[in-house]
Amino acid sequence: MKEQCKAAVAKALGKATLNQQEATDIENRIKDAMKSLAKQDLQNWRNLSDAEKLVKAGEFVAQDIQAQLKRKHAIAARDILTQNKNLALLDHPTLSASEVVDRLVAAHGDMSGIQSLDSKARAIASVYRGELVDFYTNIKGGLGVFTDAELVQKIVRERFGDNTGDPLAKKISDKMGEVFEGMRERFNRAGGDIGKLDDWGLPQTHSLEKIVLAGKQAWVQKAESLIDTSKYVHEDGTFYSPQEIRELLEYSFDTLASNGANKTEIGRQSFGGNSKVTSRHSESRVLHFKDAESWMEYQAEFGGMPFVDLIEAHINGLSKDIAMVENLGSSPRNAMRILMDAAEQKDWLNSLDANTTGKARKRAQTMFEEFTGQNTPQSEVLANMGLAYRSMNVASMLGGTTISSVTDQAMIAKTASIHGIAYRKTFGELISQLNPKNKEDRQLAHSLGLATEEMLGSIARWSDDGLTSVHGKSQKLARVSSGIASQVMRISGLNALTAASKVGFTKMLMHKYGTLTRSKAWADLDAMDRELIEKTGLNERAWEVMRLADPVVDRKGNQLMSARSIYEIPDDKLLTAMDKDVNQLVNGINDQVKELNNRNALDDQRILNREQKLDDVKRSLSQRLLDYANRKDSQAQAEKQALQDRMDLLDAQKEAAAAQADMNAYIRTIENQEDLKGFVDGITQGKTIDNLTDKAKKLGRTLESLDNKVATKTASLNDKIKTFEKEIQGKFTDFNELLGKRQKLPKEKLAEYEGKLSERLNRYAARRDVKAQREFEALTELKELVGLKQEQLETDFEIKKAVEQTRIKNKTDKKIDSSVTRNTRRTYKSGEDLGRRLGNAERRMTEMRAKMRAADSSANKSINQKFKDLDKRVNALDDEFIEYQAKVAERQNKRQYVMDKLANSIDGEKKLLAQKIRDEVATQFQAHLLDEQGMAVVEAGLRERTWMSAGQRKGTGMGELVKSMLQFKSFPAAFLMRHGSRAMSQPTKMSKAGYGISIFAMTTLLGALVVQLKELANGNDPQTMWDSDEPEKGLEFFKRSFVAGGGLPVLGDILVAGMDPSGRDTADFLSGPFGSDAKTILALTVGNATQAGNGVETNAGNEAFRFLKNKIPAQNLWYTKAATNRMIFDEMQDMIAPRYREKLLRKAEREHDRTRFWGDDVGDIQMPDFERVVD
Repeated sequence: MKEQCKAAVAKALGKATLNQQEATDIENRIKDAMKSLAKQDLQNWRNLSDAEKLVKAGEFVAQDIQAQLKRKHAIAARDILTQNKNLALLDHPTLSASEVVDRLVAAHGDMSGIQSLDSKARAIASVYRGELVDFYTNIKGGLGVFTDAELVQKIVRERFGDNTGDPLAKKISDKMGEVFEGMRERFNRAGGDIGKLDDWGLPQTHSLEKIVLAGKQAWVQKAESLIDTSKYVHEDGTFYSPQEIRELLEYSFDTLASNGANKTEIGRQSFGGNSKVTSRHSESRVLHFKDAESWMEYQAEFGGMPFVDLIEAHINGLSKDIAMVENLGSSPRNAMRILMDAAEQKDWLNSLDANTTGKARKRAQTMFEEFTGQNTPQSEVLANMGLAYRSMNVASMLGGTTISSVTDQAMIAKTASIHGIAYRKTFGELISQLNPKNKEDRQLAHSLGLATEEMLGSIARWSDDGLTSVHGKSQKLARVSSGIASQVMRISGLNALTAASKVGFTKMLMHKYGTLTRSKAWADLDAMDRELIEKTGLNERAWEVMRLADPVVDRKGNQLMSARSIYEIPDDKLLTAMDKDVNQLVNGINDQVKELNNRNALDDQRILNREQKLDDVKRSLSQRLLDYANRKDSQAQAEKQALQDRMDLLDAQKEAAAAQADMNAYIRTIENQEDLKGFVDGITQGKTIDNLTDKAKKLGRTLESLDNKVATKTASLNDKIKTFEKEIQGKFTDFNELLGKRQKLPKEKLAEYEGKLSERLNRYAARRDVKAQREFEALTELKELVGLKQEQLETDFEIKKAVEQTRIKNKTDKKIDSSVTRNTRRTYKSGEDLGRRLGNAERRMTEMRAKMRAADSSANKSINQKFKDLDKRVNALDDEFIEYQAKVAERQNKRQYVMDKLANSIDGEKKLLAQKIRDEVATQFQAHLLDEQGMAVVEAGLRERTWMSAGQRKGTGMGELVKSMLQFKSFPAAFLMRHGSRAMSQPTKMSKAGYGISIFAMTTLLGALVVQLKELANGNDPQTMWDSDEPEKGLEFFKRSFVAGGGLPVLGDILVAGMDPSGRDTADFLSGPFGSDAKTILALTVGNATQAGNGVETNAGNEAFRFLKNKIPAQNLWYTKAATNRMIFDEMQDMIAPRYREKLLRKAEREHDRTRFWGDDVGDIQMPDFERVVD
């Protein structure tokens, strides 16, 4: 690393020098900085001299290092605050510390007031996803089944800056850019370091399998044809050669093929190993595509996922990272481990059962690993096969689940009553959402972050969108089967009903907050309301921010408090109300200034304490000078001067220390920031003004040297060109003006010549013949001549500038803005005087050190030999003072930064603070809505999914087996876990019992309705609910209603799908659909083979038919099941097994009192027998 470069960086960092390690580390950063600066303005960069490039790159790196240090310190401080806040949560009034950690990971229904990491991540994703409602709702093509490939391609082109002429594509593209940029800025506000690329259009994705299958050569050739080579620039501004680009791509291929880079935000180099989430997205992007067509062509050949999945993966992935960084700090895993250790210790001190706390910790660890994506499949093939099987179960078995979901209304009603919301209002909104004409209402709800999963889930994932295709048979099978399952859920109406139920409840909850925040401050809320709000995740701070927001008003006049409302609060309005936060911000900055001043005061005291040492050394030096009083020889006089130099150095040190102490003392008395700025500017002016004349003289000598170099180079080139053949000489005629001996060309003309030369050099670069090499050498020298002439111009300009600065030296006061007060003028003058003192002392010290340490000075050698100990003391004092100056300079730079922050950037800091408050409260409120929505419309979440996995890893034989056996049991588990825990969280035994009884009573009543609706959907008469002669019928019906409504409706639907209830047993219940399928297959194969071997007639055809029929997607849709059974499947079964169905029906009537209103024939339909309901 060149000394000039080291000096540039050290100066920019405020240091005297760089050590070897620092220089080594910074050298690579200098090169990267040069490339970055060259890309910003290539032509201007080429016009700079090498020295100027080094200086600019040094300043760039220094600023980057300072920003990195600032960010590092900010992250460390934020991590400490975040960890302290989380540790404080462990002291919970009702939960153990281990249970608190458990709730911090995943949502729980116990009203602990703790919002989980998972809830906040889902809240962040839902808000950003809601902003893309136009994308998600318009990307679907015909019948909502196929992706609109044409619109996808238009959006991609718009993202890359092409004008497609399609206003919808333009609108979606712009909004997509806003969302991605908003997420990037929020991640960076939390301590992240995602840089902004001007040409960044979309995330990139790679399929590892496709890349490996293609091979290195094919991949490199393809990528080489698609990337924009102008983005690959050397530090000197020249482009990468084709060979260098190929080497870079080959390295990128190795990275992708060996390091699993397709699992990060792809198209970026991933070096891994960093536990800090804040550094996760900071790697530099390697592939820069020419345009949209190139991006799409690459995705088509090597992409890892379709466009919709790509956008969703980007939003979900970054939302999780934001949630982790904001709530756990920069190293979430480490922070979680510390929390778990602290919780374990606290529970141990409280004498809690170690076994219980250990289980809680293990459960939290499992959920956290699932959340952070650590539970990756061991085998992708096994995982895909398992997913395909379970998806087909959904498609073939859940067609009637829409009827079962009627019981959701019991949970909606209960949750609404807890929040004081009338159920009729939530139900009315549900009906309104189901109205096909109310499309705008649904889009408004989606845009507010409601039911965004259903909005996304309605998109078929098994159709190509024209961008990429799925690679691998198992992956294709999994995608097709999951796509079919999604469509069955959509056409069954379950998707729409679930979305409408969520929106109906959540909108009314939002309306409650929208109206309540208009009328009541936190202190004015009823005690019960305040307690409920706190127990469900909100607090006073969030409430006061919400009061500042203007609710969104829908077409019915409902005032909907929303995350959007919170984000739209103006900065001034928010900061006025958040005085505490603003004061904390300003006080924090003032504390930094105070700390720096105090540390400088301590250093000043140390320097004062050094004065005794200085005086002692000076007395010793004076004594030695007396020894030379009578000696007149030249050697003695030289030694005498060497001693005097040492005394002068000590005097200069004392003067510099005194001036520095005066400056520090003066700074501590200045309170007005404008005065402070004027004072510091004065110091700078005073320290440098006396150097201007010397600078002009030095520049003059430099210019003289450059003139000689230009003349020599010009003569040499003219002579060389004369030796060329006339044909070749003719190629250099357009450079005659440049080769003129006395010709001075303007900067623009030199830049034009440089461009011509670069272009011609690129043409000759690949040629190897002798003539071409001679021309290439001459062109290279011509370019060097251009560089010399450019340096001539710049040096001449600097001389003129120095002369002009010297001329106006005595007019400094006139340059001060007239708006500055007279007191500030005095401050500036005082600062300039101090600056002169410091500057003169520093220059004097530099001069003395140079004289003292001159290697060829015999006097210095003699002094060192005669007075070795004394000279050591002088040098030690000097080294100590240099260290003191470096510390003072470093702190002065920090003070200048803080001062600028206060004087110039406080508005920016306040703006940043306002945005952080909005982020925090909007996420808190959205998470509260989603958690309560999860109580009203129960779905399996992170907690239930990990519990049902029984600790098995994905993509293993046992893991996929367990998931398949427990399929569909997560819903009843979620119902019991959430509402059971909420019931147990009630304060008294009576209230616990009241909650449980009411929820089960409502679900059982609705379960009775589900039973009857399912009977009608199957073409049967309603079941008898009460028979005075046979009360056991009523008891049987009650049991079925309890099963159908008490958290088991989905399981009940599966167990009776396509078969008579009498066919199920305990084994079927425990083993789920996988166990039933295995049992059926064994009976169909081994069982029938055994019967045939024993000479017993088999029923293989009928069993095979029933098995295959039950695996047909959508075969049991609730509104077509009776018709398809009568018209198709019953007829087929009669053909395969005559009279079997007749026996089955007689058995059902005899054992289960089941009769049918739709007979065997298609036309044999009569009114259902409703009179038998109550007999």
